[in-house]
Amino acid sequence: MTKTLRKNEQEEFNPFEEAGKYFSTHDLACAAALLVRGFEMSKLDKGDPRKVKFVFKGGKDIADTIKDFWDGRLPVDAQGYFNAIKRLKNQIYSE
Repeated sequence: MTKTLRKNEQEEFNPFEEAGKYFSTHDLACAAALLVRGFEMSKLDKGDPRKVKFVFKGGKDIADTIKDFWDGRLPVDAQGYFNAIKRLKNQIYSE
């Protein structure tokens, strides 16, 4: 299916809209846990001035990891978790 674009309209490919390939959250603690567990953050979206969106590449077991985090059953290295929070805060407040 092709889409006809009107004049002055641009169509851009946005990989973050592909279902199942990415996970996004506004929660700093969840984002830090995903970093510590080895998931790659692909984007930090500061588009909303009130909150930041962390976007991660979906990988094997990301859904289980997120569920374990919210259920309080996700074991993480305490120092690694603290360092991940510091890293994310630095990225949020830089620029």
